[in-house]
Amino acid sequence: MKYYTSILIFFLTVTAVLAQQTSDYNRFRQAAEAGNRQAQFNLGLCYLSGNGVEADTVKTVYWWRQAAVQDFPPAQFNLGFCYARGMGVKRNDNQAAYWYEKAAEQGYARAQNSLGDCLFNGYGVEKNLPQAFLWYQKAAEQGVALAQYQLGLCYDKGLGTAKNDRLKIYWYAKAANQGNELARYNLANCFYKGDGVKANPAQALRLYRLAAEQGYARAQNLLGNCYAEGKGTLKSSSQAVLWWTKAAEQGIASAQYKLGRSYETGEGVYKDLRQAIFWWEKSAAQGHAEAALMLGGYYYQGIVVEKNLQRAIAWWHRSAEAGNMSAQCNLGYCYEYGEGAEINLTQAVHWYRRAAAQGSEEAKKQLEKLKIDN
Repeated sequence: MKYYTSILIFFLTVTAVLAQQTSDYNRFRQAAEAGNRQAQFNLGLCYLSGNGVEADTVKTVYWWRQAAVQDFPPAQFNLGFCYARGMGVKRNDNQAAYWYEKAAEQGYARAQNSLGDCLFNGYGVEKNLPQAFLWYQKAAEQGVALAQYQLGLCYDKGLGTAKNDRLKIYWYAKAANQGNELARYNLANCFYKGDGVKANPAQALRLYRLAAEQGYARAQNLLGNCYAEGKGTLKSSSQAVLWWTKAAEQGIASAQYKLGRSYETGEGVYKDLRQAIFWWEKSAAQGHAEAALMLGGYYYQGIVVEKNLQRAIAWWHRSAEAGNMSAQCNLGYCYEYGEGAEINLTQAVHWYRRAAAQGSEEAKKQLEKLKIDN
């Protein structure tokens, strides 16, 4: 009996909610058709969410446009967003910027931030960093966290305004206190490096953790570094691996490389050379020079993978071209002695010279042996 009673209560509750939604829709529709801009905006929301009516983004855009032409800032902002995302209408950055500006000029904070983004990136308008800065400032002063972050970035990098360490910290902190993960990450970097503020590894760790727990991959990577190095906390290889794994799974190449090294050495995780290879391949595919160097070494020696000198050379080429001194020296050796490639002294000298220019003593010795000037 209790089961059937629960079902009945649930059914009646759902019915009541649906009835209320239908009532809201009918009320908004009547007022909207009479020209009420707030009702037109609300009716657009009903079509967006399917509140009392079947969801239809095309009709959402229609009703928001009716309100927008009556200078209703929330509708103007939302209409701009639809154009920016191609939601219910064909994407049009010019129209997005147009409607953002309409709302921004009326003091609508979110539109001011979005207009700043358009001017900052050149979306729908000519790129103009000083103007972007001014709109970010207006939105930031009204408490928009994204704008506060962008304002901090402008002061940090000198974008549209002069660099100012005090103000970059001020605005990063404002945005970070509202939970903006980008601001938390940048502010953590400042505390980690002592950039614009006294170095404070513990504070950096706290901010990296907050951003990392929000899923921000770059923060997860650097939080792993903190645990690996014992910066702001006790060293913990297992915690380093935990956070590098999270960052690696989101595609951070340096985290993939470090995770591979952890699997190679067994620090913080069970030793597993196949997993090391797996993560180095992902990292090297993104151009990480050290990961490509390691892969070349494993294929050269035939560790875990079948020995393949051609693949070793291919990976070392990637690493060497990215500037890795050890890979350059290795390539010189392969071309000098014909390992995995035909003997080619011109190529050997080329790579030895590049390695020697970076200070490789081994490369200098090989050049001396070949009676070649560095």
